[in-house]
Amino acid sequence: MTGNSTSTVELHLKLNAAVNLAGRMTQERFSVFIPGKARRMITSRLMKTGYCQSDWRYNAVVGFIAAVSVYDAALVLLCAEVIAFTEQNPVGRYLIRINGDDPTLFILLKLIGTALTVLVLLKLFQEFRHLAVPVAAGVASVQMSLLLYLSFA
Repeated sequence: MTGNSTSTVELHLKLNAAVNLAGRMTQERFSVFIPGKARRMITSRLMKTGYCQSDWRYNAVVGFIAAVSVYDAALVLLCAEVIAFTEQNPVGRYLIRINGDDPTLFILLKLIGTALTVLVLLKLFQEFRHLAVPVAAGVASVQMSLLLYLSFA
């Protein structure tokens, strides 16, 4: 082996050792004790393996989005007897009416949509962190408007 390939092998061994030792350390903590190129390689590897998860603030925003949606679904279930006449969402009203004034189909599709939204937001944060925050903030603001409407209207 040439001197260059040996240093590459050594770098990869150090990379694997650092990844194993790092566990769930964040990218900011690596910048303290691992210099330049090695730090970029390690953080890239950690992101690909899922060690660097989203931070608690982003998780809280996504949790808020899910909680408001579940709260809305619970209100639909609690008001099942009158929801066919009081539901403001035209798609929701249609789903309730085609199911014989039973809101279960509407609730099921609402919860599936919420689960897909949460999964997309989490995946977006892993892949495109710079896009994920404004997208989540937009969805959260719509959910906040819905929560205020449900609570005070």
